[in-house]
Amino acid sequence: MKEANTENLNIREGKNPTIIVITDAISETLWDASRVMSVPAAKFFITQANKCGFSQDDFVFINPSPPIPAEDADSASRLGKFIAEYREEFVEALGRYLPNARLIIPQGNLALRQLSGRPSAITKSRGTFKTYSSTGTIPVLPTLSPMNVLARPEVNDIYVSDFQQVRSLKDHSWNVDTFLKGGLDDGYDWCLDLSDLLENRPKAMAVDLETVGLRALEPSYRVLCVSLTSEIGSAYVVPLDIDYWNDATLFSNESAEMPRLNTRLRSKLIADLKELIEDPDIAITGHNFKFDVHGLATLGINVQDNWYCDSMQLAFVCDDNMLTKTLDDCTRRWVPEMAGYADDFNARVDKSKMHTVEHEDMRSYAGGDTDATYRLTKVLLKEAKEDRRNWDAYTKVQMPSLRTFVKMERQGIKIDVEALTSLGEDIKAREQELYHRLLQNTPSPVLRRHESNWNFGSPNFVRDILFGAGGIKDDSGKSLKPTEFTKSTRKLKGDDRLPSTSKDHLINFQHIDYVRDYMEYATLKKMSGTYVGSDESVVVEPLKRLKSGGYTAKVQEAVENALGSDLGKSKAVRRRRSGVKKDSGSVDIPFGKQRLRVDESGNVSKVIYEPPTGFWQYLQNREECPKIHPSFYLHRTVTGRTASSDPNAQNIPKRGALAKSFRKIFVPTEGYSFIESDLSQAEIRVAAWMANERKMIDIYKADGDIHSATAATVMGVSFDKFMKGKAMKDTLLIDCVSDWAGASQKLREMNKSERDKYTVSDFCDFKRFQAKAVNFGFLYGMGWAGFRRYARIDYGIDMTEQEAVDIRNAYFAEYPRLQQWHRAMSEFVQKNTYVRALHGALRRLPNVESIDENIAGGSVRQAINSPVQRFASDLGLIAMTRLARDVDLNLIRPVMFIHDAVIVEARNDILEDAASALRFYMETPPLKNWFGLNVPLPIKADVSVGSNLAEMEERPDIEAIKPSWYQSGEKPPENNNTLGKAWAKKRQRGIVLTD
Repeated sequence: MKEANTENLNIREGKNPTIIVITDAISETLWDASRVMSVPAAKFFITQANKCGFSQDDFVFINPSPPIPAEDADSASRLGKFIAEYREEFVEALGRYLPNARLIIPQGNLALRQLSGRPSAITKSRGTFKTYSSTGTIPVLPTLSPMNVLARPEVNDIYVSDFQQVRSLKDHSWNVDTFLKGGLDDGYDWCLDLSDLLENRPKAMAVDLETVGLRALEPSYRVLCVSLTSEIGSAYVVPLDIDYWNDATLFSNESAEMPRLNTRLRSKLIADLKELIEDPDIAITGHNFKFDVHGLATLGINVQDNWYCDSMQLAFVCDDNMLTKTLDDCTRRWVPEMAGYADDFNARVDKSKMHTVEHEDMRSYAGGDTDATYRLTKVLLKEAKEDRRNWDAYTKVQMPSLRTFVKMERQGIKIDVEALTSLGEDIKAREQELYHRLLQNTPSPVLRRHESNWNFGSPNFVRDILFGAGGIKDDSGKSLKPTEFTKSTRKLKGDDRLPSTSKDHLINFQHIDYVRDYMEYATLKKMSGTYVGSDESVVVEPLKRLKSGGYTAKVQEAVENALGSDLGKSKAVRRRRSGVKKDSGSVDIPFGKQRLRVDESGNVSKVIYEPPTGFWQYLQNREECPKIHPSFYLHRTVTGRTASSDPNAQNIPKRGALAKSFRKIFVPTEGYSFIESDLSQAEIRVAAWMANERKMIDIYKADGDIHSATAATVMGVSFDKFMKGKAMKDTLLIDCVSDWAGASQKLREMNKSERDKYTVSDFCDFKRFQAKAVNFGFLYGMGWAGFRRYARIDYGIDMTEQEAVDIRNAYFAEYPRLQQWHRAMSEFVQKNTYVRALHGALRRLPNVESIDENIAGGSVRQAINSPVQRFASDLGLIAMTRLARDVDLNLIRPVMFIHDAVIVEARNDILEDAASALRFYMETPPLKNWFGLNVPLPIKADVSVGSNLAEMEERPDIEAIKPSWYQSGEKPPENNNTLGKAWAKKRQRGIVLTD
């Protein structure tokens, strides 16, 4: 390759370059050497190019700018300003190669930003063909940068699948339209007669819905059509929405010849779909099919027990690290012959207005979705089954859990609207109180500098108060000295570094009243906006009249166009026109994106509509039984733990001033009560099991208290002495301080009245609380410095460096096999790039081979904690799915799942039996029969009962008792009676999808 450098850009060109590659940023060293990439990045790129049939001669490489100064690299604004200085030169250099170019590949955020002229996220743009003003008609394919892939090997397969599209594009004569279409939709047909499919029923079928709206429980939700694919390259697209199908403006040549849809025909089609989709001998698959299951239920079609597999969840099974698992991305990677089939549709169509899509476009898109899903499922099933243990975790835990989530989401959880309203009012009142207190205590010089723009949501304002000249002082009267700086300025020098205002930084100053007030205020603002929110509202503000007594020309014109007359004429005001709403003698008219209200006297007001926020936006069926219906997922976290959205029902606070008020809004259905059961110290038990830490195991086998045992260890006293101290409720600590390590320090922190009441038992409870931080901090091998920070932030415990070192040493001296396990897991993952949970679930960690030591070290830490967290969470899922499988859901039904805790509502007349049954399911997972595991310690669960989540009473007296309706829990879920005998048939004759 030869150099063709400009003054500020390095360029390397092949002999006949037809592909322009815009590289990522390079270092000063590479720049001085006139290189365009590092040697490892260049080797990686050329290797991928060679595999796709290209050589170096096919490419020209252009740097987007000179090396980025280190102080600008972490600041988006400074970075943008820097590269903008060189954009004109870059575009000029680019233009020299455009005449012969067939494709442009920007690699990474910086390259894409320089090409497009605006900030761009490569993770959202990569993999799809685009065009920009600077490139004319030449297609652009953004990809991750080679250095990013080398730093994060977990994205290697994504890069490879994106790059393969370059070869496919060349095979289609560099024509993007031909490449994207590829004749794939020739076998997709509109269908208003399913008799052929009913007479010749397939063994397996992919199903997908096209809808208006994404949530089936919302009133505006409509199913436009259902697409079915039972063989590669074909699809039946069945229209179900009468208004959509009969809309003449959307007719294509093909649909114009089809019969019009009426109520009778629609009912027949739904009945036929029901017969097909509910047929237990047809294995149903879909991509993120849980949403479609809810949609089918609105048509009276129940598919959840016939739902064989989910291609999105299978994608997680095959690659837990994949950035996104959308059908588009999964198809690019595993079904390259259909790569980009929906890109053009996605770029042109507003998905919120699917009812406006022309029939021809809908046929091609809907048919493509099920064709891609069908092909994808076949590929993924084959790949997933290559690791039988990981496959077992999928079939026995993940798929049954998805089916149970359908039941749980449909049920929803009731919200006490009055309690939610009251909570919102309380938060706002407390916010106002803190706001005024903060202002009163803000130094006057700071207030003057900000000229009444006193917004505590502004980091600049808060930063000036805490660390600026004339800002607040500590108890000794000294100014606060920051210890952490913002990511974008930490590499700068002197005053150019901006102190961080994050919680992790400010917690170092929480001994100062002002900082504590600010942190509480910030927490309340987030809780109010993100979780609690407010109901929709309409605010009417009178418009100011001009001096002449009238309104502006735009207002006058809008009113006259809507009402057909001048303002102030009552007859005209009372008229109704298209888009005009009459209410209480007034008329609302459109005004741009807003509305105006005109009363009978001709006065005009601006109508401001504020949509609901927080939980209010998700409330359904408010009049009869207001509920939220959160969605639950198993593919959104790399560890495989559950996630939740719309709203996030797994982020309910347990501690803090308003935690109880927040939890009080969740109430059971009338006639029911809540039962919550969470696994007791699940992660510690699982880690002890994996490490074979005998002391921990013996404590659990003896039904002992691990936190008390650890407290005794770090205090340097015997366990018996510590437990005797816990029982000394009438003995003041000050009377026997010499017998208890750390007691003197604790007493010095108290005033006299507190010391006179503080008992030995109180002190032991405090040390046990500290021991929780010790157990959960060191369980995964945390260092003393990280532990000191963790204990302060999560538990509010301050300690010196030496205390943290001593506690760590004492902990691992007591539980030595934990450290041995940490080393063993570290060695294993570095050799194999994966680890397993106890039941076989895989956690792939290719980043352990990263060229970045920090990223590689992070993977080693994940190798220790990921399998523990996954198994602990799956234990809860196993309990939830077995319970939902066996019980009448009118008696007991799951309503929430939080990490490893199950919340059900149970009918009041069987409450005790339901609680004992739930505990039984939590404590007796069939691990031996399902996974061949011999459990070395008891699995225990705590149970509490209450009328809302804030008033849950712990019930240690409730024993785990096998319920009378218990089915054989020893059988794996795919063989149980609930799914029917069809599963046995499937195994006997084989399923097309599993071939």
